[in-house]
Amino acid sequence: MSALLDIRAGNFDTQPMDSVPIPRPAARVLLFDDRDRLLLFRIAAEAAKARRPIWFPPGGGLNPGESHIEAARREIWEETGLREVEVGPCVWHRTHAFEYQGRLIEQQERYYVARCARFDVVTDNMEAYEFSFMAEHRWWEAEELAMSKDWFVPRNLARHLPDLLAGKFPDEPFDIGV
Repeated sequence: MSALLDIRAGNFDTQPMDSVPIPRPAARVLLFDDRDRLLLFRIAAEAAKARRPIWFPPGGGLNPGESHIEAARREIWEETGLREVEVGPCVWHRTHAFEYQGRLIEQQERYYVARCARFDVVTDNMEAYEFSFMAEHRWWEAEELAMSKDWFVPRNLARHLPDLLAGKFPDEPFDIGV
């Protein structure tokens, strides 16, 4: 069985790329402000290797011994500077694979909903490696997101936002897909 990945420290299995993926549990937060805008980060073009910009919610991997909720709170602080946020229910999960430094990573994400008052995002607390791929952040209105030609993580994010904004959360988290 592969060791859990710790990208920040660069500590991960030395298995070749074609072997079993290294599991990485992660938490992401769908952070809405008081104007129902969703905070998303854009992956730098050179990191994304995609034809279109890719936007994703704040979040990341769990530290050793950390719960998903603890990771969600820590990631919000690191990536936005917001210290006090109540993390709500887990609404989705997804698993996806990507390459990182020549290793195949299988990230197993849980998505939580949180609300906050409007604030200016401060990225001073981000990990050094995050600056290499997080190019910018933006608050998105649901309508803007639905009309955009950019790509979003998860891909069907725009389709599921109206229910979340209306406070309609699933009874159980469901697989949101890629």
